[in-house]
Amino acid sequence: MLQTPRGTYDILPEDQPYWETVKESFKQTALSFGFQQITTPLLEYRSVFEKGAGEITEIVNKQMYRVYRSDLSPEEGEEEIVLRPEGTAPVARAYIQYGMQTWLQPVKLFYLGPMFRYEKPQHGRFRQHYQFGLEILGVSDPLVDALLIGVVNELYRNLGLQQLTFKINSIGCPTCRPKMVNEVVRYFRASRELLCPFCQTKLAKNPLRIYDCKEEGCQQLINNAPVLIDLLCPACKDDFTQTLEYLDDLNIPYDLDFRLVRGLDYYTKTVFEVIAQEGEPSLGGGGRYDQLIELFGGPPTGATGFATGLERVIEEMKAKHIEVKPPNPPQIFLIYLGESAKKKSLSLLFALRHEGLQVGFALGKESLRSQLKTADKLKVPFVLILGQKESKEGTVIIRDMNSGAQETVEIKKLPGILRKKFTK
Repeated sequence: MLQTPRGTYDILPEDQPYWETVKESFKQTALSFGFQQITTPLLEYRSVFEKGAGEITEIVNKQMYRVYRSDLSPEEGEEEIVLRPEGTAPVARAYIQYGMQTWLQPVKLFYLGPMFRYEKPQHGRFRQHYQFGLEILGVSDPLVDALLIGVVNELYRNLGLQQLTFKINSIGCPTCRPKMVNEVVRYFRASRELLCPFCQTKLAKNPLRIYDCKEEGCQQLINNAPVLIDLLCPACKDDFTQTLEYLDDLNIPYDLDFRLVRGLDYYTKTVFEVIAQEGEPSLGGGGRYDQLIELFGGPPTGATGFATGLERVIEEMKAKHIEVKPPNPPQIFLIYLGESAKKKSLSLLFALRHEGLQVGFALGKESLRSQLKTADKLKVPFVLILGQKESKEGTVIIRDMNSGAQETVEIKKLPGILRKKFTK
């Protein structure tokens, strides 16, 4: 039997209201804060992520999908093309490609779409997943970090997700990073043989990434590792302190988490994750990336961003029993009985819709009772019943689903009568 590939899934009709609600709410919240939407290709050159995310990160080293023509081997093609695994690096590439540094700064962008990572499918993790992201480019200021976290908090609050916790840390800048790296290397080198093979590679090339490892043996070592915020330079300490003060002013709860580094090399200074329940995967995360635009060949540019997985958000909404309404629910349900009524029902359906009324409709040869049950499930206030007799006379029965009262009216007067009922 044909099935979806491992780590992917279909979004069935019953779940579509959740997806549409989340996407529309996120979009409207972003627009209300002055963000503009950007859509980048699913396909990007591998170098976009090698330069941005880092060559030895799990995303680049283990999880990216290569794309090539079926009649060519990867070696015969041009520069290697991959399915995008995350959204920030493509936005940074677009910022330079389209000269956005000449726009009014900061440039505030949001994106929404699928990302692809080869990883073991598990709770909250898929090989194709959907992300919503926010990026603020052109300014480096603790106020911007706090603004971003405030907007993120609003994104979730507008969906009914409250009592969230922000885990926050600072991983320094190029000034304090060498000292930080030396201390971390000295600590982990003493227990190198206890690190997993991948973290042994990180120790030589990017030791801070060890803090992001989820292997049990590495986690035991990480618990006693150097506290990164104790190794910050004075400028980074001041920057981080100001960010926390802004969050205090906004009454946004946060926990300092010295192990938090995020999984991508482009991060600098403040990084954060959003937690709904301790022990569960984060809803989303982000941080500052002041070096990324320059790394891509652009001018020195302050920037900060955030991304959240829609699957985790919807999962959390369901766990919290947050209900969503289907888009454009029907106001009326049209029932027909008999062949002559069936022929007239279609033209009546579209005539009412052209009058701006949302009309539900049953297909097939269902009984009056079963059609009324369907209408009841849809919670429509009124049902229209078109039978053989009504079809001949040019009338229709309006049934009030709350009181059970019925009246027969002429079809030509129906739109006006219905509008009066809905305005009461």
